[in-house]
Amino acid sequence: MTDLRWANWRDMELPLWRQWNSRNPLPPNFWQRIWEYPYLVSRVPAATHCLDVGGTYPFVLFKSFPAACSVDCRDLNRLDHPLHHQKWPDGRLIISDATAIPLEDDAFPYTFSISAIEEMPDPIAVLREMLRLARHRVVVTMDVSENLGLSRTQTRELEQFLGVTIPSLPNDSLTSVDPQLARFGQRQTDVYRHIRVLGMTLDARDEPKSMAILLPHWESWTFLRPCLERMQARRNKNLDERIYVLDDASGDGSYEKARAYFAGDERIIFNRFERPNKNHDADVGLLLDYGLDLVQEQYVAMTDADAMPLIDEWLSFPIWLIEKYGCSSVGLDTGLSTGYARRDTARNWWQPATGYTPSAGLYDNESFTCTNNLYRVMPTALARVASEQIGFTRATPGGEMPIGDRLRRRLRRMRGLPEPNPRHPYLPGGCDNGVAANHFLDINHMGPKFNLPLTSYIGLTPKDGAFGQNICGLLFHFALSTRALSRERREVCDPGGSFNYWVDQLQRAADGDSQVINDMIAASSRFQPGGYDRSVPKAWYEKEFEIIQKLLQQFRDEQRETV
Repeated sequence: MTDLRWANWRDMELPLWRQWNSRNPLPPNFWQRIWEYPYLVSRVPAATHCLDVGGTYPFVLFKSFPAACSVDCRDLNRLDHPLHHQKWPDGRLIISDATAIPLEDDAFPYTFSISAIEEMPDPIAVLREMLRLARHRVVVTMDVSENLGLSRTQTRELEQFLGVTIPSLPNDSLTSVDPQLARFGQRQTDVYRHIRVLGMTLDARDEPKSMAILLPHWESWTFLRPCLERMQARRNKNLDERIYVLDDASGDGSYEKARAYFAGDERIIFNRFERPNKNHDADVGLLLDYGLDLVQEQYVAMTDADAMPLIDEWLSFPIWLIEKYGCSSVGLDTGLSTGYARRDTARNWWQPATGYTPSAGLYDNESFTCTNNLYRVMPTALARVASEQIGFTRATPGGEMPIGDRLRRRLRRMRGLPEPNPRHPYLPGGCDNGVAANHFLDINHMGPKFNLPLTSYIGLTPKDGAFGQNICGLLFHFALSTRALSRERREVCDPGGSFNYWVDQLQRAADGDSQVINDMIAASSRFQPGGYDRSVPKAWYEKEFEIIQKLLQQFRDEQRETV
């Protein structure tokens, strides 16, 4: 059980709920659905093969989930109901008892049911069948009531089956008699005032867990080879890993060279993309959006082609943190949360206006934190929802910006006028490292984030922070390899003497010689003062490293006990 909540008005004020209802006006007697449908959309990606149990109305189902199939004991196409009759496409409706659906185990990545199982003779048996058919996630909403819904006796049985305690009703629970319903086009009705709506999300805990690694790449064989070789060497027996290399139309032969060199490894999958904004934006985030469309695994890690794992648990440990704390994301916040923090008065963000040094630990959604593209682990369902809703891309949706729009933007800047934000209420285009997607997760309360901080490094560049980054002894990241070394995409003009020294060592080394990489990793392990001006004391980094190492040891102890 990863989420269990009553339908409430606090959720109704979240942007995802508001936007969904604005774009999908419902008939005036759908008061429960104004919460239930956005809840489902926040938990299950749209572009996926999923199973609906109970016959969700087709005008909502196939708009929100175009590849969905439904199960119902009735032939809904023959039902004398205007919202069902002849609305079901061929092959999209399975007529079956919901407790014995004629499909193989794990037939779908996601199954869901919207206010249906409480009307069936044996809701627990239906839920058990949904769990059997789902590889990754089950989402259920239901009416709870002694008259029309799950009774108190049945809720007690549900608690026993799931091994959880249903939370107390919040003061702002959704009801059929609330005047606020009018804001969403719904009529108040006294007939159903006794009904409350319960939502739940259940995620698989099977072993081995499936993990996708998204690895954007552009013309960097020098780093790509050791990156992939060390990922191969650090594969974890408790994970079923696949690496998706996302090539940004490299023109130097590195893509072809990598495909040939790693051709014998079926778990490295090479993909090449042509971005519409390639000519004016080094948009790694858009590659991640493309890559997420390919992912079938339960979890996904996003990292860079100049990043290298240091221990076998570099992925399994973040998954453990996700499951332990209910995180939406685990990874490195390099301080982008301060640089891009929203200062609007409509949000009472915890983060102070002066910013802060992101330390190790759990951050509530009110804090606004930003796990970086270079090291981020997420449940695939949430990553794909964020990608579909807002995108990890730094670009404004729409690809190459027309010349007229570019001129108008330049004119607004010259006049000192604010630029319109097509992503409103989220952060605008131009935000790097998936910041807008991070903001989407926080502003919609999708789950806290856990920061794995940078704890040591090789050296500092004059203006662009640390390079040779060591993230808690879990991952080494050289950093700035494209931005400082590429002619076409160069954004860092002076990376400094220390940076250039290590680049020179890499270029002098024979292809496949790992000694320079080993030397860099060793150099990155030394604690020293940090921050752009070295104002963060050495002791701070030592303490943060110690905190993560204690958690890592706790994880390892639990793993041994399980074995």
